[in-house]
Amino acid sequence: MGFSTLHKWVTYLLSGLGLLALSLGSELTETTQVLMFLGYGLSFFAEEKILALRYYAPLWTAVVVAFLAVQVARGLTAAPTLSLAIEFAALLQISRLFNRRAAADYQQIAVLAFLHLTAATVLSTNLSYAVIFIGFVIATPWMLALSHLRREIEGNYPVPTTEDSGARLALRRVLASKRVVGPGFLAGTALLSLPLFAMTLLIFVTIPRVGQG
Repeated sequence: MGFSTLHKWVTYLLSGLGLLALSLGSELTETTQVLMFLGYGLSFFAEEKILALRYYAPLWTAVVVAFLAVQVARGLTAAPTLSLAIEFAALLQISRLFNRRAAADYQQIAVLAFLHLTAATVLSTNLSYAVIFIGFVIATPWMLALSHLRREIEGNYPVPTTEDSGARLALRRVLASKRVVGPGFLAGTALLSLPLFAMTLLIFVTIPRVGQG
């Protein structure tokens, strides 16, 4: 599997866990959850030809700004603030998934996924959160390592602002290479989750999460 393909799959694993965490509890309606995961699935097919469209990025910016205005207006009509915030957080992630261009975008996706997981601590106290958390601990080292590698690759193969098909082709060829990472790299990186899980387990035992009225 090429580097960019592997990075994409890990990105969707981590972001999917984050969105799944947001769906815990009863703050999101079934319709909202269906739309959220529909957007998540459709974003998987947003590739370079679509991202290069002239009005693509401005259109998504307008969508995010318009949705924020709608959420503020709904908040003024006494709609649940927590539900409004969760819906907007989900849209931000879907917007980033639809605009995966460079290492910075992948890093923003990782940060948003972490924030989603953090927000989910107030949504549920059952075992569903624990399962999502374990998956998050395993996927996070992969995401951080691959995003760092992508940033280094893009730094070594800079593409000028003007059209340069040669530079873009060289970068695309390296990102598609199967020699950048292999099974050993993934296995070694996954081992990093063991100390993370141990430290987190210690915190959970010391300061247990409990339900509140």
